[in-house]
Amino acid sequence: MGCLQARHSKNQVINNPFVSSYFIKTAYTFSIIKILGVNMSIFTEIMNERAEERAKADEAARQAQELKASKDAEFIEKFNSHIDTIAKPIFGEFVADAIAHNFPAAIEENKDGYGHPYISLRFIPEEGKELGRVPTSECSYVIKAILHSRQVEHNIYYDQRPGVNGFKKESFGVQSISMQMVERKLRELFSLALKSRE
Repeated sequence: MGCLQARHSKNQVINNPFVSSYFIKTAYTFSIIKILGVNMSIFTEIMNERAEERAKADEAARQAQELKASKDAEFIEKFNSHIDTIAKPIFGEFVADAIAHNFPAAIEENKDGYGHPYISLRFIPEEGKELGRVPTSECSYVIKAILHSRQVEHNIYYDQRPGVNGFKKESFGVQSISMQMVERKLRELFSLALKSRE
């Protein structure tokens, strides 16, 4: 009966919502006791050893989380910088030329359902049309930042009409948002979109 009560008490301590604070304080106390050479019961010794291990694990987890958050922030900062200085000007020039030739086109910036930021160039390779009326008639080039992998997706949708699977996807590092890459993918998208409608 005594053993069952001890186990129950131990579980209560470990499952307590303030367990991290308890373990840190206990680990500190355990260190002082070891220095003073005070004898402890088996129960207290095991609990204190567990507290010390938990405190170390919590600290390691905290440091890992801080490192991840720092790297994610750095990745997004680079992504946004490359989008602003490279992709947007190229997309803007394409949109201006398309509209001048009576082709509907627009740029969109947003986040997907998973919180991944992206920029999208949308257009219809036909004169006199209107974006948003028939989504399957639209073509797009989407540059998206994927946080968990810190990769950048370059997705082109050149034909989304029913029964057609006009889609290509490539993933690279953030440095792939270069003038050469963006212009190559945009050229590929527009050429394929026109050919698919011949």
